[in-house]
Amino acid sequence: ETIQYELRYGKNLLGVSWKRAAEDIVTRVIPLGQDKNGNELVLPEISIDSEHISEHPQVYMEYLKVNCKVGEAGVVDGTEVSSLTEAQCYKLMREAAQARFTEDHVDEIQTELAVSFVHLGDTAEYRQYRGLETLNLYDRVLIHDTPLGLRATAQVNSYVCPHRRQIRH
Repeated sequence: ETIQYELRYGKNLLGVSWKRAAEDIVTRVIPLGQDKNGNELVLPEISIDSEHISEHPQVYMEYLKVNCKVGEAGVVDGTEVSSLTEAQCYKLMREAAQARFTEDHVDEIQTELAVSFVHLGDTAEYRQYRGLETLNLYDRVLIHDTPLGLRATAQVNSYVCPHRRQIRH
């Protein structure tokens, strides 16, 4: 990833605040399909765990309904199947559960940063350099706050106002 801008303590960084959101976290998924009679089909191992499950003080569980029914048509490995077997449903259920971690990242705590800084090109002393550094929405920013021990890469997703930009990670 290309970093377009850098914020540093003692240079242009005024302050950082953050909050961490763990209320929607999931570390264990129990995928549910259907057997040929329409009853719930559960994996032999019951659940799929996140590789990050041990990083959390407790297990956060989710039931995931997967669109697969033994005996009905489905798609396995990109190929249409006219009648899914139980083993094929298990495969689809495992893949759907794993996708919650690898694609949806439900096992990661979301951190939101709010950063206040001075764009040096907006100051009288650095006015002649205004065009050299610009910061736009979706730019990648490297943030260093040495006293806090914070080093983060974030993406600009909103501005509070033109002279106080807010960056969220």
